[in-house]
Amino acid sequence: MDEYRLALICGNIEETDKLKDGMTIKLGKLGIEDLHGAILLDFAEQHYPNIPWLERYRNSYHAEVIAYFYTLMGYIVFFNTTKENKKYGNNGLFMMPRKITPKQEASLQKLASELNGYDVDLVYHLHVADGLVDGEVISKSKNLKTPSQLVSHYLSNFVQKEEENCKKL
Repeated sequence: MDEYRLALICGNIEETDKLKDGMTIKLGKLGIEDLHGAILLDFAEQHYPNIPWLERYRNSYHAEVIAYFYTLMGYIVFFNTTKENKKYGNNGLFMMPRKITPKQEASLQKLASELNGYDVDLVYHLHVADGLVDGEVISKSKNLKTPSQLVSHYLSNFVQKEEENCKKL
């Protein structure tokens, strides 16, 4: 992931010959001046040319808002927010959809294992409040030192609870 600005993990989407459930797509080479939002919009234009929200955000590069729409479509979005890794270290942010598939879960765990040495936050239960994307955040702590530990904590404590709640209904 050190070479890329972001990664998308496909979820329960209409599969094509190019997009499949659980597939990890790494986009945007670091060192090139493209912004995260522009990269997400370019991907959407290639794969979803007829989606209604794309027109609204074509000239806006608010990456978190654009990523929020990806999560509504079932994607897991990872932003590599590393700027000067010698000075600040490697950093990143996962934005999670409401539900993830078993194939996404496996790909998420694999991607997290590739991020050793990164300080990563994970945001879930996303919603828009006052025009901004907000949600619950899990951050690095004494017990969650690596991205893999953080992702495992999320998967065992939040995804399973959502599935259990669905089974009760």
